[in-house]
Amino acid sequence: MRAFLKQFGLFAAIQLAIAVIVVWSYRRQYPSAQNYLAASIDKHALIRTQEPPRLIFIGGSSMAFGVNSAAIAEACGRRPVNMGLHAALGLQFMLNEVEPNIRPGDWIIVAPEYQQFIRLGQSEMLVNMLEIDSANARLLDRHEWAGAFDTGFIQRFGKIARAVIGRPGRFFRKNTMSRSTRLYYRRGGFNQNGDIVAHLNETPRGLREKEFQFRYRDEMVQETIAQVNRFAKNAEAAGAKVFFSHPPLPREVFQKNRATISRLDAELRAKLTVPQLDSAEEMVFPVEYFFDTWYHLAAAGVEKRSQLLASRMAQRSKGENVAR
Repeated sequence: MRAFLKQFGLFAAIQLAIAVIVVWSYRRQYPSAQNYLAASIDKHALIRTQEPPRLIFIGGSSMAFGVNSAAIAEACGRRPVNMGLHAALGLQFMLNEVEPNIRPGDWIIVAPEYQQFIRLGQSEMLVNMLEIDSANARLLDRHEWAGAFDTGFIQRFGKIARAVIGRPGRFFRKNTMSRSTRLYYRRGGFNQNGDIVAHLNETPRGLREKEFQFRYRDEMVQETIAQVNRFAKNAEAAGAKVFFSHPPLPREVFQKNRATISRLDAELRAKLTVPQLDSAEEMVFPVEYFFDTWYHLAAAGVEKRSQLLASRMAQRSKGENVAR
């Protein structure tokens, strides 16, 4: 038994040493401070310090790449806080980021991607958020923690190992992100309001993802609607107002999924307790308005969507002033 324990201890020590070396190389090549997800650090700082009255935007990358938050906020006399980052984080995580920072008088636009009505956040992505900032641990609920321990940590280390071992020539290289990762997929691609602006002067790259398919899952649809309603109830108790907006889609993509999206829209109209600023079809744009995926708008798309939302928020602001 003693010999076995000695051999096992040696084996474990060797595996730990390999893991440490792999993580060291990965961090050297891909510094966390420049990671796209590290923009969350700046966004959390902004939502803590932005002066009222505020307009807060919640969503994934469709919100990060999809609005001129300053123009929309200006239309209703507010200051912008764009919390949009990545759809794979899941809607519950996005709402948890904002809820503790809600102040009286805040207006909040929630615009979840259609994936939020199909599946939960990806555990590996949430573990990556813990790497970026350990303070994010407080934002995970028990289901997200269960997923992290079940698959997330293993998947995350596997991704790190593949990035290092798959490119052995880069093992000792420092900061390959500056050479291999475009600015709009790094922390430096965001402006002070939380919008990605690094892509706005670039030529759209065309849709580069596999075909979009929205499969209606009633259980997830009901849960996502309930998440928004619970968040809105808590926000209202804190003196804030919540609005719902649809994510953008190319016309060709929308047409192929019209039946299931229409079914989702019917459920939203029936059960969502917050005002909707637009319909799904109003957020359908020509494919040339998109930058590189079906959710990331190019400059023309950002302008068009922002004009629509600015108009709707101005109407809300005018209505509130009249009511007073």
